[in-house]
Amino acid sequence: MASRTAKAARLNDLAGQPDAQAPLDWQLFLSGAQPVLKRLQDDLRTRAKTSPAVAEALTARHAADKADKRTADSFVAWQDHFIEQVAAAWLLSCVFVRTLEDRGLLGHNRLAGPGAADSLKLFLDLAPSLNERDYLLTIFRELTRFACTKDLFDARHNPVWLLTPSADG
Repeated sequence: MASRTAKAARLNDLAGQPDAQAPLDWQLFLSGAQPVLKRLQDDLRTRAKTSPAVAEALTARHAADKADKRTADSFVAWQDHFIEQVAAAWLLSCVFVRTLEDRGLLGHNRLAGPGAADSLKLFLDLAPSLNERDYLLTIFRELTRFACTKDLFDARHNPVWLLTPSADG
């Protein structure tokens, strides 16, 4: 696991895009997002294989989906699709928070740019038993307090609440 100081330094290195009218460089975005998505999927698959509690929860969810006729897939196929969806939700939730930061719509930066490393450090200092995953979940939870972002981040709509990556992931 990289040191927290190294992670904080990388947060400050990420360039922002303060121009709300700037077009998205989708090729650059995809080239950066695809490896992150793959790492998230791999991490979630590992958790599903190594954690009895996660495996049990996934088995129960698959059984419920089958009973409700929401899937006819085998468990293996269903789990692969489920993990893909959850990993994408984690990535896109972070991208959305980052976009809010770039546009100056949050009170302060939490993921990247000026002040983000301080925000993360303060969180970890106040709650030393928590980690970066918990920090992200706290950010997502905070965004459920606002009418304009509530449905994007609440547990009824956002799959990040269904399965979390490992603390290292």
